[in-house]
Amino acid sequence: MEKLKTEDLKNGYTYNVKTKIYSCIFCEEEFEDGYIYTEGYDYVTAKKAVELHIEKEHQGIIKAFLNFDKEVTGVTETQKKMILNMLDRKSTKEIAKEMNISEATVRSNKFYLQKLKNQARIFLAIMEELEDILQEDESYLNQEDGELKNVFETNSMQLFLKTKGLK
Repeated sequence: MEKLKTEDLKNGYTYNVKTKIYSCIFCEEEFEDGYIYTEGYDYVTAKKAVELHIEKEHQGIIKAFLNFDKEVTGVTETQKKMILNMLDRKSTKEIAKEMNISEATVRSNKFYLQKLKNQARIFLAIMEELEDILQEDESYLNQEDGELKNVFETNSMQLFLKTKGLK
């Protein structure tokens, strides 16, 4: 099983260099490089086909992830509504009216989402650096019946999604 990278999550698909296959991370549908796919009246590459598949079948990457439970995304219902309204390019005033909150609250929520994004980036950097450091220390990884080694050897994101029945 391939390890999902941050870029794969942002793209909504993985690419296996050996097999030359693009795979949707949401449903595992595959598109093989070198083949031409049809989309309506157009002919597209495998990469474009998987991108179009994600848009058509999963309503895009953002909506596909927002369909996951809060336990998976960490996104509250209010944050989800805010993100979807921003995705629809609604103004602060329109969002306030739709969500029945003040414009100041909308601005505050937007600021908080940016704060969460920055915190998530820093946390990701910390955890990836920790993983790199611990990968080099076999004796530490083999402690506790190899539990730590298993955490870093498996693809924890794909494993997490599978345990939630999401992939």
